[in-house]
Amino acid sequence: MDATDTLPTAVSGAFLSAATGWMAGGAALYTTSDGGAQWEPVDVAGAISPGWPQGGVQLRADFGTPLQGWLLVTREGIQSAALLAATADGGLEWHAPPPP
Repeated sequence: MDATDTLPTAVSGAFLSAATGWMAGGAALYTTSDGGAQWEPVDVAGAISPGWPQGGVQLRADFGTPLQGWLLVTREGIQSAALLAATADGGLEWHAPPPP
C-alpha cells in the first residue's frame, strides 16, 4: 500500500527511526520501513484470543525496539473489553492471554 492509497485515521503510532514505524487505526495495524512511502498491513489475529468479543475493536500500538512491541486491543459497547498483546518479532506473531 503506497502513500496515495487510503489508510485508516491513525489513533496511535510509533517511529523508531526516520524509516521504521507503525500506525494503528480502527482494527488495523500497519508498518513501514521506508519512512511512510509504503505501508504494509500487520496480521494481528494472534492478539485477539478466540472467544473475545468481535466488532468495534480499536488498536493502539507502541514499539520500544524494531522487534519488541505492545498492542492494546479495546472493544466498547455492551461487551466492553480490553487486553494487551506483545510481540518480540516485529509483529509477525502476537501473544495475548485468554479472556477471563
